[in-house]
Amino acid sequence: MKITKLVSILAVVVLASLAGAAEDFEFNVSSTFMSKYLWHGFDMYDDRPAVKTTLNVAHQESGAYAEVSYVMPTGSASAYEDQFQGLANTNTGYPVGQSDQWDYSFGMKHSMMQGDAMQMDADLSYTYYNFGDVSRYETLNTMAGPINQRTLDWSGEDRDMQELALGIEFPNMISEYVVPHYRLSYIFEAGGYGGGPNSDLDQEVPFGQGVNYLEHTIGIKTTMDIDMMPLHGCVDAIYEDGRNDAADEGFKRILTGLGTQMVVGPGMVKPAVYYQFALDDEMGNMVDDDWFAAITYSIDF
Repeated sequence: MKITKLVSILAVVVLASLAGAAEDFEFNVSSTFMSKYLWHGFDMYDDRPAVKTTLNVAHQESGAYAEVSYVMPTGSASAYEDQFQGLANTNTGYPVGQSDQWDYSFGMKHSMMQGDAMQMDADLSYTYYNFGDVSRYETLNTMAGPINQRTLDWSGEDRDMQELALGIEFPNMISEYVVPHYRLSYIFEAGGYGGGPNSDLDQEVPFGQGVNYLEHTIGIKTTMDIDMMPLHGCVDAIYEDGRNDAADEGFKRILTGLGTQMVVGPGMVKPAVYYQFALDDEMGNMVDDDWFAAITYSIDF
């Protein structure tokens, strides 16, 4: 939590240093209900829905912004049904009912060559992912029956992650309706991945041990109007250089989405549906083909 507090304080300091008139700042509050929550391809809550609430503060002139999000799972707190890959005769689950998540971000947006065909909009950001505590229940099955039942606990600090990212898009390169974009992310561990006070099985920590890798997202965003209804689509291909020593480089998944938006009251409602294609089974049953839906209510002030 010390790192989490430091990050949030730094974000406030960055914006405070740019403080001027109140009209120089834009505020946005949004809440999103998701039928499932995917974090870099992982289904974090085993097909259970989640709610994500976000507060964003942006300085209009400089492009600096700070953001804090809270993700809360809903539904039953049952353990994962899938078996963890590579553990012979071992049934393993991750009860994640209490594994909520706080995200702290700050960054800078800037546009270059505005109005030109090669206009480039850039977004440089840092995010700290503060995951909640998780317990893992292990049963070793033998011919005589299950033995060695135990619960292994990891604190949130053991599981926390960080991300440095640079996203760019070219709004005038093709047309106003088709916008190519690219995002480079460096994702790395924040905690020690010690496996918790009761565990000597470091290699079984969720997301792998020693997670430090680059993630490349290449795709397009589309915008069109059908019968006065705006439609927004995306197709993204995600390439990873390996989540850990056991993972090879390559394209790991494709994410497609289609959504719209409408004014409701003082804010905007944005429903959308997505489909994730898993391109290999290297990560076992942890990254799957997945349909999911989301609906966001967002207010600017």
